[in-house]
Amino acid sequence: MAQRSLPKFRFLCFGVGAQGIYLGANLQEAGHDVVFVDRPENVSVLTRKGLELKSDRVDIRIHHPTVVATIEEALTQGPYEAAIFAVKGYDTARVSKYLASYQVALPAFICLQNGIGNEAHLVHVFGPEKVIPGVMTTSIRRIEPGKAIVLHERGIGLSGRHSLISAIMAVFNQAGMNANYIRNAANMKWSKLLLNLMTNASAAILQMTPEEIIRDAELREIEVEAVREALAVMQAQNLRLVNLPAYPLKWLQYLVREEVPASLRDPILIKMVSNSWGNDLPILAEDLTSGKPQSEVEQLNGEVVRHALQSGMRASVNQALYDMLTAIVHGAIPIEQYYKNKQAYLATIHKYR
Repeated sequence: MAQRSLPKFRFLCFGVGAQGIYLGANLQEAGHDVVFVDRPENVSVLTRKGLELKSDRVDIRIHHPTVVATIEEALTQGPYEAAIFAVKGYDTARVSKYLASYQVALPAFICLQNGIGNEAHLVHVFGPEKVIPGVMTTSIRRIEPGKAIVLHERGIGLSGRHSLISAIMAVFNQAGMNANYIRNAANMKWSKLLLNLMTNASAAILQMTPEEIIRDAELREIEVEAVREALAVMQAQNLRLVNLPAYPLKWLQYLVREEVPASLRDPILIKMVSNSWGNDLPILAEDLTSGKPQSEVEQLNGEVVRHALQSGMRASVNQALYDMLTAIVHGAIPIEQYYKNKQAYLATIHKYR
C-alpha cells in the first residue's frame, strides 16, 4: 500500500503496451490507482486476463485492472493527478487530436516516449503547463496482451517545472522505478535519442541483433557515423549530452570523435551495446516483424534528418537508415532485400554519402 507520507495518486494511462504495463503495474502495486485507456478490441482481453509484470525485482499480477475504451468512460472515474502518455510515437498526433476537446478535464501528461517531437504535439494541444517531459532507460518487452517482462531495469528521467513533479518523482521512486530529475528537457530528450539510435534502425533493416551489428567493424562504423551526425545537430542547436539513469552518456561525444583511435573506441562501444541490448531485438525491429504499418523511425532517425536540414546540414547516414526502413515498413521494398545482407545495406548507404 502507499506510504502514509506520500499522497495516493490516481493516474490515467493511455496505452497498455510494454511501457503502460510497467508503469501501471508498479504504481498499482505501490497502492496507487490507475485507469487504463486502450483500443476497444483490447479492453475485454485485458480486463479478463489482467496485467502481469516480471523482473528481477518484482512479480506483479493485477487481476482486475480498470481498462476502458473511451476518454468519456475514463473521465467518469476521475479526477486524476496525472496522465501517463504511453502510446507509440507515431500515434501521438492522432491521440492528442482525439483528446483535444477534453483538455480542460485532463491533468498534466507525463511523456516518456522515445524520440523527438512528441512533447511538441502535446504542448500544441494542451499547453506547456500540462506536459511533463520524460525518458525511460528501463528496457521492457511485451510478451502478449497485458504481459511484459523487464529486460534491464535502470530508471526514469523527468524534467520541467510542473507543481506536482516532486510528488510524482516521489511516487515513482516509492514504486521502485528510480526516478531522477534532469534540469534541461531538450538535453534529456536528445540524449535519449542518441541512445535509441545505436543499432536500432540497422537491426530492423538487417534483421540482425544489436550485438551482431556492433561486433562487425563495417556495420559498427555506420552506427558511429549516425551518432556523430546527431551530435553535430545537437551542437548546432546549442544542446549537450547529459547523463541518464544508469547511462553516463557525457563521455560518448568524446568517444566517437574521429581522432579517437578505433582500438580505444570499439571495445567500449561493443561492451555498451552488448550489455544494454545484446541479442534482444530493439523496438524498431519488433514493430517491423509484427507487421505494423508505421514505425518510430520517424521520431528517431527522421528527427535527426529534419533538424539537420533546419540547421543547414546534412545527415546522410540517418537519411539512408530512415529511407530504407520507411520503404520496408510501407511495402515499397521487400523485407528480404536487406535481410542479413550486409553488402546490399552498405551499398545503399554509400549512395547517400
